[in-house]
Amino acid sequence: RECRDDPLVAFGNTFTGVDTASGESDNAMSLGTSGTATLNFNVHDNALNNSYNSAVIFNFNDKSIVHGIFEDNQIVGSIGDAGGRGIDGALVADDNANVRLRVDNNTITGMRGEGMFFNANNTATLNIIVTNNNITTSPIVTSTFENLQVQAASGAANSADIVAKIENNTVARGGDGGIAGFLAEA
Repeated sequence: RECRDDPLVAFGNTFTGVDTASGESDNAMSLGTSGTATLNFNVHDNALNNSYNSAVIFNFNDKSIVHGIFEDNQIVGSIGDAGGRGIDGALVADDNANVRLRVDNNTITGMRGEGMFFNANNTATLNIIVTNNNITTSPIVTSTFENLQVQAASGAANSADIVAKIENNTVARGGDGGIAGFLAEA
């Protein structure tokens, strides 16, 4: 359970998201960087409950360097009207960020959108290991096709690199039960 260089550690907590009408964050947990920041984190053995949007947001930008471990967490419920994800990495690696992330042995249930979504943009580099996770239910929003998605953005301005190891996960089918649970694309 070690992460390099005196990491930010979150262990044994219960985090609960709130309705955005109250003026607070609608996510149970948000981790982000910008500029030339360096972030080392180890988030494990927590409960993340009833987020109004996504339970966890990863947002690593600019020229930041990130080494993270997210493991043994329980994520339950998305109560908002949006397509809240369990782990939302829509900007897990953006701009020219260099991100190394291990997501292991988490349980996710009752989300409106994908259980896990990871995306690299622009010239970012994402090295990700997604292992031994259990996404127990299909997305509530039936138009959400995949329940676990890893992708590199396409287009002329994007040349992101992804190296991914995805194994030993149990993933419920996508929305409406009709689509395979996993998508990887570049």
